[in-house]
Amino acid sequence: VDRVQHEAELGLRMLDEITPEQRKALVKEYEDSKKAGDARIRDFLNNDADYTAFMTWEETKGERMQLDMGRGLFTNAGEPLTTQQEEQLIGVMQQVRKQPSTVPDLGKPENFDPTKLTQADIDRQLARYDANATAVAAQAAQFLSPKQLETLRAMQQQWRVMSESGLKMTSTMFGASPQPASK
Repeated sequence: VDRVQHEAELGLRMLDEITPEQRKALVKEYEDSKKAGDARIRDFLNNDADYTAFMTWEETKGERMQLDMGRGLFTNAGEPLTTQQEEQLIGVMQQVRKQPSTVPDLGKPENFDPTKLTQADIDRQLARYDANATAVAAQAAQFLSPKQLETLRAMQQQWRVMSESGLKMTSTMFGASPQPASK
């Protein structure tokens, strides 16, 4: 609870109009807080296997959230994912997300400055999302049925629309200078 609350507070502070030095200090505060929180969790769990399982769970929060929100699509399509398929899909999504990219991961505090989010940045983020979605679908085709794969693509499209809306809203709210969309 402390960890989530502190992350939320830092996230809100990152949205304020702050200087680059203040932003850098907040990123350091976040990193220090994360390290301290990790140490407290390791001590609390008092078991390396449990700690490793927790860290894996932490590192796949985004992927699990996407799947949790999209689970109903698979059920409604008549072919829900098995537990094994869910784990495989989460693993593939994480693996693809972690691939090196020249597009900054805005999920990392050190890469997120809403005051500098332009249309060109949004276009690059969406292109990266599209490339990642294609890579996930290609790998998922090895363990999903054709109908499940179609449902995955529908889920990915929903996430793309939500991501695009969120990026545009952030850009508008925090005054990034508008730039025409790239073609």
